[in-house]
Amino acid sequence: MNPKQKQSTLSDTYFDFHLYTDIYHHNFYLIHPRKNYIVTDYEIKDFIENRIPGNCKYLADQKDFAARTVSYSHPESGLLIIVALRSPWTNSPDDHGRLAHEISHATALMMEDVGTPHHIDYSDESYAYLTEHLTSEFVRHLQNYKYGTLVQRRNTRRKL
Repeated sequence: MNPKQKQSTLSDTYFDFHLYTDIYHHNFYLIHPRKNYIVTDYEIKDFIENRIPGNCKYLADQKDFAARTVSYSHPESGLLIIVALRSPWTNSPDDHGRLAHEISHATALMMEDVGTPHHIDYSDESYAYLTEHLTSEFVRHLQNYKYGTLVQRRNTRRKL
């Protein structure tokens, strides 16, 4: 897969990361909050309405989710899949577990959209590769953030 990536900070309350997969022609978005902020369904709906032209179906606000995956069918862009983390990324095992859980939903939604139902003998490896790819790209992005703040990384290479 050859992803096209774009990071933007359109909101004062959350960061977002866009990943486009050339092989499947699908758009994935990761939304995660800035420091001391909690993402709600309202922010997810606001993100869709402000980033993507067209009509957004109504999302009922659920305040009890730790993370959420939402699919949105757009007439021009096709299926858009949004993974939202409710709390700022801390890089804890629980954060990785929640992300893996949501990526499994995102993988199932995308594979269903392209007509590939999950079957252990025929499509399991395709599901696993897509899950691996999304996890690698999202974690690579999230490593730049800690507790909702952009982390300035030092160059740790040593001169020889």
